[in-house]
Amino acid sequence: MGAWAGISATGRRRSPWGSTRRRPPPPPPHHPAQPRWPPPPSLAAAVPVDRAPRHMIAALLLLVATVPPPAAGDGWAPAPPRLTLAAGLDATADHMEGALAAGQLTFTGNVEITSGAERLRAARVDLTLEGPRHTLRQVVAKGAVQLLYGPYTAIAEVADFDAQAGRFTLTGRAKIWGAGREVAGDRIDIDTTHRTAAVAAGHLLVPAQGETPAVRVVAATLAVDDSAGEAHLRGKVEVESGTRHLWAEAIDLRTEPKSGRVERIDARGGVRVEDGGRRARAAEAHYDLLHQQLTLSGAARLEEAGNEIRGERIHLDLQTRQVQVERGTIRYRPE
Repeated sequence: MGAWAGISATGRRRSPWGSTRRRPPPPPPHHPAQPRWPPPPSLAAAVPVDRAPRHMIAALLLLVATVPPPAAGDGWAPAPPRLTLAAGLDATADHMEGALAAGQLTFTGNVEITSGAERLRAARVDLTLEGPRHTLRQVVAKGAVQLLYGPYTAIAEVADFDAQAGRFTLTGRAKIWGAGREVAGDRIDIDTTHRTAAVAAGHLLVPAQGETPAVRVVAATLAVDDSAGEAHLRGKVEVESGTRHLWAEAIDLRTEPKSGRVERIDARGGVRVEDGGRRARAAEAHYDLLHQQLTLSGAARLEEAGNEIRGERIHLDLQTRQVQVERGTIRYRPE
């Protein structure tokens, strides 16, 4: 109470010397320079970025760099093996049968086949050849399969390389890693012609680039098409990069096919982003990198250090430096 102690019901203060005087008018409930927080629920206005709470802007930008592009020319999917007999073939096994004339060779027991810089190990390998030059048509390896090619190592219970169909399929605890990237799952299908990859119940690791940490993606299904510049992640998707985490039921990425630069990110279904003490939630999140537009919609919320923005839709225009909140509230606590 301080100086206002002793106020009577009539609004006068009793002086120690017996006289009375009127009290000064009370201070306004809110200083003009201190706006009321949070604003009323009907808030729907554009707020300049440099006037909005900076922590909130940082939280909005969490989605901007969640998924960096692959290194130029590498693509998202690991490169498939070549598996040709152009460099000849050296094979060892406990048992071998078949004939080159018939175009069929079968190796069983501790099989190891080397062709150029590629090496295949398995319990059983069936080779199908065609034509007078014995061109390799198909390789089917079974049992503790290990394939070494270039910077990559591939393992699985079964590996099927169909040169005619242009497909390389790994099944059973399948995994390909090397050159800082990794893909693993129950099944991995790679189109060797169009550089597409489909992964069931697996994860994808994209190597670090400069100051951007490596990115790890986990999903029920991952479909990557490097030639079209698309990646589709479905089913309890989790993206992790350094301290940053993104969760959603579905995430679609569009990239520039030649450079691999990410152009658009669309996340749907229980979208959550966390980076240390910063958190963002929404039903959907859309980030257009070409036009520098980021939108959170559906019960969107941003939180950090006691600051909070809530709204049905939160939109950030990086070109005009404007934040727009529709049907929302803002709570700001100065540092």
